[in-house]
Amino acid sequence: MVAARKGPLSRTIHIAFVSVILLGSIILNQQSFPSTAHAAEDTTAPTFSLQEGEVVVAESVTLTITEDELDSVTLDGVADTPFTGSAPSYMVDVSGQGQHTVVATDASGNSSELHFILDKEPTVTLDDIAPVVEGQDVAISGTIDDPDITEATLFIDGNAAATNISVSNGAFAATISGLSAGSYTITVLAKDALQHEGTSAPKTALVTVPPDTIPPAITLEPISSVVAGSAITVSGTVEPGVTVLYITVDGVLLSDTATAASDGTFSFQIAGLSVGTHTVSLSALDAAGNQGTSSIRNATIYAPSGSGTDDDTATSDTTKEVAVASDTDTSRYFLAPQVSAEAQAALDRGVNNDDNSAVPSAGDTGAAAARTLAATSDTAVPSESRGGLAWYWWVAIVAGAIVAWLTVRGVIRAIGRGRSA
Repeated sequence: MVAARKGPLSRTIHIAFVSVILLGSIILNQQSFPSTAHAAEDTTAPTFSLQEGEVVVAESVTLTITEDELDSVTLDGVADTPFTGSAPSYMVDVSGQGQHTVVATDASGNSSELHFILDKEPTVTLDDIAPVVEGQDVAISGTIDDPDITEATLFIDGNAAATNISVSNGAFAATISGLSAGSYTITVLAKDALQHEGTSAPKTALVTVPPDTIPPAITLEPISSVVAGSAITVSGTVEPGVTVLYITVDGVLLSDTATAASDGTFSFQIAGLSVGTHTVSLSALDAAGNQGTSSIRNATIYAPSGSGTDDDTATSDTTKEVAVASDTDTSRYFLAPQVSAEAQAALDRGVNNDDNSAVPSAGDTGAAAARTLAATSDTAVPSESRGGLAWYWWVAIVAGAIVAWLTVRGVIRAIGRGRSA
């Protein structure tokens, strides 16, 4: 018997059958065992843009996660924290001071964990500072946004104060003593636990000079007595800087135009006062409006010797006339030029010079005295007599002699008649 030969169709069927078996085996193997290349990619965990334990000086940070296929993020124990971006970079926002923990997991289950610290510089706010008067304390206050800070440093014009400021629950208050008048720049610096510094904006502390409430002191020297027709000399000192003086005579304002020198000294004359005793005082205002008044001095004007009150007065053209500020008193006084020392001394003594020099005495008459003083002082002079005793004294002496002679004559005649009888 002869075996039948295989035709082309049989061989084709046979090859197809074997191919199906082999393909099925390959598919089964692919489903049961992952490929070597795919297994290597799954072992790579996500990475972060920050280093482990890093301190970030900021209020917040955007953390970048590098991963081909990020599945989830856990922030500070909160799962499924939102993130943005796409492969290979994903972002998650982190805020809040202190330590933070981030866990990132990819689609293959690989995960990475990161620990870092957010610590911004403390914010120091210094309140406006109220101005004070020299001798008072300057009060400062403010806040710090870190409640863990317990002290801060005070700076005055860039110089640290000797002691620190206490801070409680983010607030501080302190005083500055001993500042002289002037303007000062104040700042406050604070450090947190990690020594990060924060400084306040500068504020100005103004210390002013205390208001002047002290009246100016006026010293009025004693006033020498003078003979009628002469000027009294008013002199003394007042607080430097006070230039206008107010003169009062017998309680009535005489002048508001008298002036003092820049060093506070003054000296001037008042003429035209009547015989008798007058009161003189001065007052002044300083720049702050404080009024000071001198003590009251008496000025005595006496009548010329042996003449009673003589109103015959000669005045020079340079004499300054000042009206008395009174509605009822129409009399007028004079601020006169200074009498020479020699003439004033002669007036006080009431005698002539032995050499008949130009100094009047109590015996000079008005016209003669005026001519005499005009040569030396050009000021008001008294009306006095000159040439020894006044004429009326000579009349009285002659009259007395005549009366005495007549009396003696009558007595003698009476005695003669008695003898004749």
